Amino acid sequence: MAVKTRRLRFRRIRKGTPLLGARSGSSRSRRARRKRRFRLSTRTKAAASRKKAYVPPPFGYSLTTEEWTQSQTPRPFYQHIYASQTYPLKPPRSVDGYVHREFTSPQLTTLPSFVSVIPEGRIWGASGAVISADNKLLWDVTDDYLDSPRKHPVFQEARLDPVLYTTEPVGVLTYRDSGNYFHWMYDVLPRLELYRHSPIPIQRYVVNSIPRPFQLETLNALGIRNEQLIQAHPHMHLQVKHLVVGSWSGRSVFPKWPCEFLRRHFLPQQFQTPKGERIYVSRATAPFRKVSNEDEIMQILARFGFQHVVMDSMPVTEQAKLFASADAIVAAHGAALCNLVFCHPGTKVIELFSHMYVSPLYWIFSQYMDLSYYYLFGADSGNLNVWINPALLADTLRLAGM
Repeated sequence: MAVKTRRLRFRRIRKGTPLLGARSGSSRSRRARRKRRFRLSTRTKAAASRKKAYVPPPFGYSLTTEEWTQSQTPRPFYQHIYASQTYPLKPPRSVDGYVHREFTSPQLTTLPSFVSVIPEGRIWGASGAVISADNKLLWDVTDDYLDSPRKHPVFQEARLDPVLYTTEPVGVLTYRDSGNYFHWMYDVLPRLELYRHSPIPIQRYVVNSIPRPFQLETLNALGIRNEQLIQAHPHMHLQVKHLVVGSWSGRSVFPKWPCEFLRRHFLPQQFQTPKGERIYVSRATAPFRKVSNEDEIMQILARFGFQHVVMDSMPVTEQAKLFASADAIVAAHGAALCNLVFCHPGTKVIELFSHMYVSPLYWIFSQYMDLSYYYLFGADSGNLNVWINPALLADTLRLAGM
């Protein structure tokens, strides 16, 4: 602050105020005064840095935000926006009739989705740990893949960085894998739908790094401007007068409403009519879970009218239009299949797996969107890549009525 004040005085002198010029004296005395001001400024800065208050790590944790709000007086705002739902699940189809254990559940019960306002809440670290004013980690809105809150890195710290404070209401949009298309679309963006129900309008949003074009594209499309974003970093420790948090879709056991939210906001009405396209979604540019004999299976797929597509650099709206235009989609398990939410009912989906990694996620999405889901296992070829038997692929295509 002293430096800034000195600059302002310097500008006034340059503007030629006679009294300031008259008192300024000789150039020698002016230099002496500047040196004294610099020494005072340096001492003031040093004193301020010594006064920085380092904060101890959290004293404990609450497993759920609801549990924590119920323990507070007065009780902070907490509201379920979407109730728990139970959905019946139909087994997927495959050429050998085998049903993998990941697809054997007859139903799926989701957890409620909520929004809450944490008074004087804090955000810590690059991944965005949420800490209450009474110094407890709120586990269900804190991003980490650990199986226990006790293992969270915040508890390993001897002290936390000094706190920065803001009175602007801030919404939390952090997620460690937010650079992944699926997690961004399904775990990050739907929280904006929950935040619409906050009693306090949000002015700023905390996000992780946003290196991918689809992140800014989707935020801007939802009305979030770049200047509203606060980027988390390893030394971040921000206290907010009103910190708004919401449940993650993944931790709510993959509810249906985020699929409807994405379709509503990113698929224009005029593109909701299918055009009979058949697409094969390639993972050739991905680091793992590739189809190792892609050239070979493309010869089979081409005979059935499939076109080869790579989604990496495609804008989200174009991805939505492409999936909405398709009657049939073949792909190895990967983030691009999040776009199944844009498909029309009855679209045929064939998902390719290695036995080393099997996820029921897009089987669930297919049931939500009323798609016809099939899967095919191949041989593991290292690094979670898969080799697909061309003959079995052709049989699966015929099983799907192609």
